[in-house]
Amino acid sequence: MRIFRQLERATVISLAAVYIGLAIPNATHAGTLSSGFSTSNWVSNGTLPWGAHQDHGSEYYQSWDTEFGNGVLTLHSIYNAGGHRYESGVAYATVNVPTGGYGYVTASCQIYNPQAGVRGCWPAFWLDSAGSWPPEIDIAEFKGNTGGMVWQNVDDDNNHWATFQNSINAGAWHTYSASIGPATGGYREYQLFLDGALKGQGQFWDPQGPQFWVICNYAMEGDSGSPGPNYNTYVQFQNYQLTTNTDSNGIGNGNHAVVPQCATGARLDANGWSGNNGTKIQIWNGSTQTWQFTNTGGSVYKIAEAWNTGACLDVNNFGGPGTNVQIWSCNGGTSQQWAAHNDGGNIYEFEPECSFGSRLDVLNASSANGTQVRIWYANGANAQKWAVN
Repeated sequence: MRIFRQLERATVISLAAVYIGLAIPNATHAGTLSSGFSTSNWVSNGTLPWGAHQDHGSEYYQSWDTEFGNGVLTLHSIYNAGGHRYESGVAYATVNVPTGGYGYVTASCQIYNPQAGVRGCWPAFWLDSAGSWPPEIDIAEFKGNTGGMVWQNVDDDNNHWATFQNSINAGAWHTYSASIGPATGGYREYQLFLDGALKGQGQFWDPQGPQFWVICNYAMEGDSGSPGPNYNTYVQFQNYQLTTNTDSNGIGNGNHAVVPQCATGARLDANGWSGNNGTKIQIWNGSTQTWQFTNTGGSVYKIAEAWNTGACLDVNNFGGPGTNVQIWSCNGGTSQQWAAHNDGGNIYEFEPECSFGSRLDVLNASSANGTQVRIWYANGANAQKWAVN
């Protein structure tokens, strides 16, 4: 949602945490910060977090248009009610997206929007700066005047919008998520997903480093076109998760063997011990190859061939899940930066900084010599767990 009530917000932001009890999680805590939809972790008082009953559409938010039940949040839009063109539902989470203390944080939920494609219907699931606006991240925004589409948007620099638009089946539940990196006083990384598929990524300018409010609302008309429907409508949300990754900087700089836990007699291996660009990364039983780990900050490492330290472990073309891993000349890019997540002892999962939520993965968990190593969605399987010896 594109919010322009900046002066109104400025007067209420400092009061919001006092009067509505926003929880401020410990930024160093990793794991699940909040989950599900219930009155225990969502506020449904008929206003947005800064106290407004309205965005810039024709809706007027009321608490009785928000319904919780069986883990589902239902937002209603009631036509021609209470002296307003529409009365609608809104809810926001009691736990904010923290500023930092993590490798990345992910907000996700499933949405059923049978009104996708209905002019005037404008529901959304989004993150809005708890400081001054922008930045803003629209994890899922539905504008009925564009047909059966979902918009995923990031205001990356003072009303400069990066927009990713995709068709959906309005008769089905879909999963929407956003992952963002920690505040650093400058640019922050983001990735946007639809049903687990990466749909957009980049950076947004965030020198303030504020927390973010998490909001579900059902606006009407405005950017979604008018006139809207002359009947009542609804949208539903379920399976909300706000999570952070688990960082670790426990790998010492130097040379290490890397052993896949789906094939403990094998090692991570560059085909033919080659340092040439494009060399296949595989597993190989009985290999003696080792890798040079160099910490580049926090839990992130450059991983290079120990025998050719100018050749790095690299995600081909900065790709997403399913992309093969290869050797490429070290260049410091995000496709060569690997966050190490400790699973206990010397067991780690490796997440490429070019694809938040992915892991270094052995294709099909095979133990066969020459099996391709790729990146794939994090799933906790042994194909994604590596002993660093």
